[in-house]
Amino acid sequence: MQNFRRAGIFAFSMMLVMVVGSVLISVLLSKTGSDSLLLQYGLFYGLQFLLPILVYFYLTKESPREALRVQRPKAYTFVLAFLFALLVQPALMLLSAFSSSLFHNYVDDSMVQYLARPFWISFLCVAVLPALFEELICRGIFLSGCKDMNIYAAALLCGLFFGMLHLNPQQALYAVFFGAFCALVAIGADSVWPAILAHGVINGTQLFLAYRLTDAGIAAEDSAVSSEALDLAAPTAGLLIVIFILLAMAIWCLVRIFYINHREGLLIGRTTESGDAPMPFAGALPGLVWFAAAAVVFTVISLVTANAPL
Repeated sequence: MQNFRRAGIFAFSMMLVMVVGSVLISVLLSKTGSDSLLLQYGLFYGLQFLLPILVYFYLTKESPREALRVQRPKAYTFVLAFLFALLVQPALMLLSAFSSSLFHNYVDDSMVQYLARPFWISFLCVAVLPALFEELICRGIFLSGCKDMNIYAAALLCGLFFGMLHLNPQQALYAVFFGAFCALVAIGADSVWPAILAHGVINGTQLFLAYRLTDAGIAAEDSAVSSEALDLAAPTAGLLIVIFILLAMAIWCLVRIFYINHREGLLIGRTTESGDAPMPFAGALPGLVWFAAAAVVFTVISLVTANAPL
């Protein structure tokens, strides 16, 4: 119970860090006048992810190895995590297309600046850094605070937290979906590394397709192709069937991760990772209050950005 309350406080604190940090980074970048992608992402993940991780362990005195789940799982887990990421990708693209019809897609606005850089720089900024630091925060610290919950409730809350961290309602929909699945990958493997791999594959594949489809590696400045070219804006019935078949195969990979790491008993949902019965609602309430406060911050920011001039 105390663990989840701490996780709720952490979620709320991270939302404040994201808001304040975004403003601070914008000021720092404007002062330097630099358009370096490496500097931008270095500041972002250094100030808004690495620093909170260090502060968290300094204040809580928790074991980083346990809270971050940095132990290695069975080797075959990584193969399944890689396949899972590829198979779930079309479903994520479909959700992205749907959310783009409801909210402005700020990712599209920044796509050209990624494509104008060498691939390795964009890959480091878009795939490697997010996969590492976002997973350590979400599927590491936050998810470890949910160990006294039913794994599906823990995965859902972890997905919601992951979605809110993006401070972007357009990204939030598919981020919640993917974040919940990544939480189950981490729980099934009892390790954050397969989730980091899956996250990196998702982001890296999207970036690779953008480079290939726009030929941006040769003349990015002449290409204003939106990332919507990668979306499934008007799927046919046949395409939807294919997407759901691939999603079912991705879920099969996820289930296999639980089995090969001998954690299949958790799939029933009657026990927690600690082996006990899930905590009652009353026990989770303090943590849920803090989590709701984090959701309020996300909602306010979403309303403000929705009304801001483009």
